[in-house]
Amino acid sequence: MAHLRRMTRFASLRTHLVAIVASTAVACGCGSAPPPRVPVTVKVAYANQKPVAGARVMLQSADGIVYRATAGQDGVGSVTDPQGAEGVPPGSYSVAIAEGRPTMNLDSPDQGPKIAPRFANFESSGLAATVAIEGPNALEFVVAPQ
Repeated sequence: MAHLRRMTRFASLRTHLVAIVASTAVACGCGSAPPPRVPVTVKVAYANQKPVAGARVMLQSADGIVYRATAGQDGVGSVTDPQGAEGVPPGSYSVAIAEGRPTMNLDSPDQGPKIAPRFANFESSGLAATVAIEGPNALEFVVAPQ
């Protein structure tokens, strides 16, 4: 009889332990769905509205994740996550824009002015962006030449 009571007490303790572990996992967010992602495009131009072909745009979230886009000949690009999937979670981002290399056009060797180096750093660029849950999220940035 005492043996049966010990087994029952052990089963009850095990059930409570499982319940505590499960509730802790839910409370800390373990197993929760990732935040939703929304499509984001960026456009980079100089003050004279000339697009910056090949510009590399980086958006850094508050938790340090960097999302990237490369501008095409029209200065426009789509933002992707570190794995290359399109879209980013809604929120506030620090922005840096670095010079990229557009495809070379032998007929036009002058690819235009270079982006001022301060834009390549999140702290010194002075750029920020907010991505909304509902779009459109078409972010436009104006950079200065070197």
